Amino acid sequence: ILYTGFEDYQDSPWVVSSGSGGVTTLDSFTGSSCYELVVPVSGAWGVLTTTVSVANLNQKYCFNFWYKTPADIETYAEVEISVVGESGFTYPL
Repeated sequence: ILYTGFEDYQDSPWVVSSGSGGVTTLDSFTGSSCYELVVPVSGAWGVLTTTVSVANLNQKYCFNFWYKTPADIETYAEVEISVVGESGFTYPL
């Protein structure tokens, strides 16, 4: 359905809905770029959001991702994926 990252050649569908940040080449797991999500204070949330369109809402789909956080600060990261089907309804996961 969706393979996306933060490489220069990709149009990224991700939106930061909490926190801030930007694309960086300093610590990528795969490829050469990743997104550094910055939260303003310890204990705050950083949230990335995207929407995926599917043809069949009755079919099973698997979504996966990876992220890492700094070891020296208590931060929280959240990824929100909403699925939009043929009926136009959006289902947050």
